[in-house]
Amino acid sequence: MKVSISGAEAIVQTLRSYGTEVVFGYIGHSTHEIAHAVSESGLPTVNPATELGGAYMVTAYNYVKGRPAAVGIWHTVGSLLLPPALQEATSSRIPSVHIGLNADSNLVGRDGLQQVPVGVFGPVTRWSARVERVDKIGETLHKAFQAAQGRPAGAVYVDIPFDLTADRGEINIPQGWVKPARTVPSADDVTASVNAIIAAKRPVIIVGGGAVSSEAGDAITRLAELASIPVISTTTGQGLVPETHPLVIGTAGQAGWTSANDTLAEADVAIVLGSRLSDWGISQGFTTQLPKTLIHVDVDVQRLGEVYFPTVPVVADVREFVDAVVAALIETGEADGLRASREAYVETVGERKVAWLSFIEEQGQDDRFPVNPWRIMKEITQVMDEDSILVTDIGNHSSWNLQGTVLTKPRRILLSFGEAVLGSAVPMGIGAKLAEPGSKVFVSTGDGAAQYHLNELRVAVEQQLPIVIVVFNNDSYDANEQMMTGKFGKGSWTKFTNPDYAAIARAYGAEGERVAAASDLEGAIQRALAATGPYVIDVPIDIDVKLVDNHVSGPLFLLDGRDIPSDDAGVRGIGAGSAHA
Repeated sequence: MKVSISGAEAIVQTLRSYGTEVVFGYIGHSTHEIAHAVSESGLPTVNPATELGGAYMVTAYNYVKGRPAAVGIWHTVGSLLLPPALQEATSSRIPSVHIGLNADSNLVGRDGLQQVPVGVFGPVTRWSARVERVDKIGETLHKAFQAAQGRPAGAVYVDIPFDLTADRGEINIPQGWVKPARTVPSADDVTASVNAIIAAKRPVIIVGGGAVSSEAGDAITRLAELASIPVISTTTGQGLVPETHPLVIGTAGQAGWTSANDTLAEADVAIVLGSRLSDWGISQGFTTQLPKTLIHVDVDVQRLGEVYFPTVPVVADVREFVDAVVAALIETGEADGLRASREAYVETVGERKVAWLSFIEEQGQDDRFPVNPWRIMKEITQVMDEDSILVTDIGNHSSWNLQGTVLTKPRRILLSFGEAVLGSAVPMGIGAKLAEPGSKVFVSTGDGAAQYHLNELRVAVEQQLPIVIVVFNNDSYDANEQMMTGKFGKGSWTKFTNPDYAAIARAYGAEGERVAAASDLEGAIQRALAATGPYVIDVPIDIDVKLVDNHVSGPLFLLDGRDIPSDDAGVRGIGAGSAHA
């Protein structure tokens, strides 16, 4: 549908066509036209303290919604703050659309006068483009939304010279989504997978974020129950199959449950559903060892063999694959025999899970001060319901968060999954609360991470968002302190002096308090939940409480000379157009 309108009006109409619920935007001379148009349209807007904080809000909002329901619109050079959040959305396959308003289009080709080099965004997005004519705005944004919501999903960036928002033209306004088809597995891949499952003595299913996007929870449950296969999840897959289910044994990896890691270590077949097979944080290996027989299913062919070579690589939608495997397995008539032969295996796995849950329950009773971090998790999780969202930052405290939470729904835990970027939790918590105003949102941050984006409290106060922010406070970057002490006998650059976080909260118009005993936590959290706006709880934690030995060595962060760590990865790029095995 072509209409004669301004570029700014075309942007607004296209956003409405794609069901945009909220615009996160930053004002500057390049965004005056679009800011006015968005405001006049009645679309809800949020104006963050920084572009990067706002981009993390967009990422969190869209992760919770499962679609690009929030859009970011940014002023010229402020767009240069976006790449960490855009790369996070792309790595974690979170659909997000960002629009940057650049210099005058008359300056095209004069690179020295371009305030934002568009090439910056190519490596950190699924797709990026520059609009050169006002009549191309609608179709370019259409491509952007399709790319963001594609399979795989991710961040996109559209560069629009700001003068085009004031120009008028005959502009084609797209009329919504073109739904991508689900990729169906080949018959040979299904047969090979079924044969491997039947031959396995100790199989496991690994559930990733791609399974969540595919809405494959019920199908995975059917497969697990049909063939008595224990289910392990990644952080992005956590809760898709409820962790209260007897066959679900928790998350694996460096910040995983011991029950899951031990079961994965002895498995002979792993069915990997929609995961890149990397622990949270792009640089961290998933585990010390994966089974020799690896069935890896993903819609993105580039994920297959990226970290570990699969025995059976399957390019397919997870739900389509699992449905096909279930049907083929039933047809073999082997299901009853498989369940009978795996009774002892499933019983052993169940005992491990009970032991892990008993461990974290026992740790949660600790009354010491400074506080045992497991006690903080006990107090948080006992007031969470199935719809509550826990947002954790990066640092040692994230391990306690990931290990101490039992989820029954997906998209209930949120962090910098793909990049392990420090300091993203506060803006992500704001985005999550805006996406689900009726859900309790808990933000867990270390004291080092809190320093990055605590200024976004301004937004939480303006929006009257009752989020609970808990600061795990030990006056240090303790993860690095521990690693450096292990190698050098001491840490460097790891200690600092903290401000009064409760006083900072009050200065912004929020509420806050600092606990002086472990027994203070329950009351503090109740007061936070009763507040009408954000509430900061500053908790001194015992620096002597170390991370639990969950039987995974984790990544080799610190290298001795040229002892480069290796895994089962196959191909590593070593320059443009070249690679080696």
